[in-house]
Amino acid sequence: MDSRGHSECLAQKSERRRVSFVPAPPLGPKYKTGEGSRLPSKPLSYTIEAAICSQNGKRSITQDELDTIRQEYENLKLASPSDAARVVVPEWNDFNSGGASVHFTSDQMLYNNPYVTKAPYNQVANVTLDHYHELADDVWNEYNRLLGTPGVPGKFPLDAGSTWRNPQRNEVSSLAPYSMHVRGRAVDLEPLKTAFVPGKTRQQLMCVLYQAGLNLHLGQKNKAIPDDTELFAEVGNDNVDDQCIRVDVDHIHFAR
Repeated sequence: MDSRGHSECLAQKSERRRVSFVPAPPLGPKYKTGEGSRLPSKPLSYTIEAAICSQNGKRSITQDELDTIRQEYENLKLASPSDAARVVVPEWNDFNSGGASVHFTSDQMLYNNPYVTKAPYNQVANVTLDHYHELADDVWNEYNRLLGTPGVPGKFPLDAGSTWRNPQRNEVSSLAPYSMHVRGRAVDLEPLKTAFVPGKTRQQLMCVLYQAGLNLHLGQKNKAIPDDTELFAEVGNDNVDDQCIRVDVDHIHFAR
C-alpha cells in the first residue's frame, strides 16, 4: 500500500483507532480468617491487541512479583472497607532482601514469609518489609539484660516466629485484616526451645520476655498516652493479653 492509500485507510478507520483501556477489577471477597493462602497470588495479566489497516500487534502485560504482592494490599482495601483508609500500599523500594539482623539469622527473620523458598512453602523470592528488624534486636538486648548479671548481659537466644506477612498469608490466621504484621512492624518471639536458662522454667522465660517489652514501652498498659505499639502473649493466634505465665502461651507479640 502506497503512502496515499495508507493515509486514506487511516482516515476511513480513524474511529477504529480509538482505544480505551480502563481495568476495573471486581470487589474482592470479604476478608475472612482462614480464607487466605500460604501460596503466592496469581499476577494480573492483560493482553492488548490492536489492528490498523494491514498492521496489527499484540502485547501481554503481567505483574512482576513485587507488584503482585502490592496488588494484595489494593485487594485488601476492596475486601475490607473498614480498614481501607488505614491500608498503605508499599512502594517498590519498601521491600528488601530481609537478611539477618544483629541477633537473628535470615532464616529466622523470613521463616513466616510466604515469598521465601523454605518448607512448608514453595516460593521464589526473598523479599520482606523489614521495619521489625531493629525491634527484634531491641527485645533481644533487653531480654538478655534482664537475665544477665549487672553489667554482664546474658546470651540466651530467642526464636523469631511470624514477622512480615503479606495480606493473603495474614488472612490464613489473623483476625486483624491490617495487622502490624502486614505493615512489617511486628515480630513474634519466644525463648529458643533448646536454650536452657538455669533456674527458669519456659513459662517464666515467657514472662521475662514480656517484661522486656514493657521495659521498651510497648503496649498500652503502661502508657499514659497510648501510641501505635503492641505487646501481648499469644496461644497460637489467640491474644491472651498479659497472661504470659499460662502454660499454653507459645510466644510474645511485639509491634511498634
